[in-house]
Parts: sequence; structure tokens; C-alpha cells
Amino acid sequence: MINVLKNLLMAPGIFLDYVVSIRFTSRLELVRQLRRRGVYTESIPKPCLQELADNVVFTGMQVAELTRRSWRETVSDHLKNASLTIANIIDGIYKDDPLSREHTLQFIAILHKYQVRTKNSPPVAKPLK
Repeated sequence: MINVLKNLLMAPGIFLDYVVSIRFTSRLELVRQLRRRGVYTESIPKPCLQELADNVVFTGMQVAELTRRSWRETVSDHLKNASLTIANIIDGIYKDDPLSREHTLQFIAILHKYQVRTKNSPPVAKPLK
């Protein structure tokens, strides 16, 4: 299957190789990291996992640009850290850390959007208009 995807992505006229592969691999890496932390990922819808991974990749790319580090290394680190935060949210071990509050609340909002069960997570605040 990997060879089929690889051939499709490398076909002439397809310019989405970069976008498709980072989205695909980031979701797979997030799933792998969550499983390592004991999360039953089959109960989380794929669109939810994709949105979580996209959120992490976007943040990782921004940080890489600001710190002038390799985006691949930065995104990989962010996926590992995000998997811990997401696993803690799902397990109900939510800690209010001022340094990561914004990202944690984004993860909670995404999980609630897809109705993923979480233990003791704080309610999602409605955005101000």
C-alpha cells in the first residue's frame, strides 16, 4: 500500500506531494505516539486525529520559523509533546499550565467537537464576539 501511495504522489502533474505527505505522516505519527501513551485511538474519529495533527503541524512550523530550526525536527518534537497533552486530557489528568493553556484548550475544543469522551476536562469556553 505504501508503494501505491508513493507512486501516486510521485506521478507527474501532482504538486501536492509535500502537503499530502506531511498531513498523512503527521496523523500517523500522532496515532503512534498516542498508542505508546496507552490511548485507544480507534475510539477517536480520523477527522479528529487529522485536525489535531494539523493543529500541531501548524504550530510546529511557526515555531521552527521563529527559532530558525528544522521544521521536521520541530514538528516531530511538537507531535510528541502534543500526544502527552492529548493523552492527559483524555485520561482526565488535565493540569492548568499557563505556558500551554492555549494549546490545551484548542485540543479540548477539537476533542469535544468530535464528541471524544474525556474524563474531567474543563468545559470549552465560547469565543468572544
